[in-house]
Amino acid sequence: MCAVAVTNLTLVRDTLKDRVLDAATADVANTPEIFTITPTKGQDKMIIEIEVADTHGPVAASLGAGVQYWASGALAWSCPQAKTTIMHVSDMARFMTTASTILLTLTPASAKKLLSEHAAKVGVIESP
Repeated sequence: MCAVAVTNLTLVRDTLKDRVLDAATADVANTPEIFTITPTKGQDKMIIEIEVADTHGPVAASLGAGVQYWASGALAWSCPQAKTTIMHVSDMARFMTTASTILLTLTPASAKKLLSEHAAKVGVIESP
């Protein structure tokens, strides 16, 4: 399974920022990819953005269960093709690993590739 370190975009009040998205690197059919997110802000300060191209079907997304919080639990959803899906992570501790990271896994549609067919990209936005 491939891995991508996600670049965080930290917003600054009254300042414009360019959107930052990290592309999938997995270019083998049926191969999921883990995007490693390293939060730098407190609770309720993160938005995950997943962009999927307009062909080849939806991409499955999931946040792994963390280990640092009594109410840890995984979360899974589908990202439709030709859309950008936005997830406000309201309880980061729920997904936090012992390395203080959050692992987002993207899984392509059956017999598809994340990089060349879905053109999947992930971005993280942190508010001040």
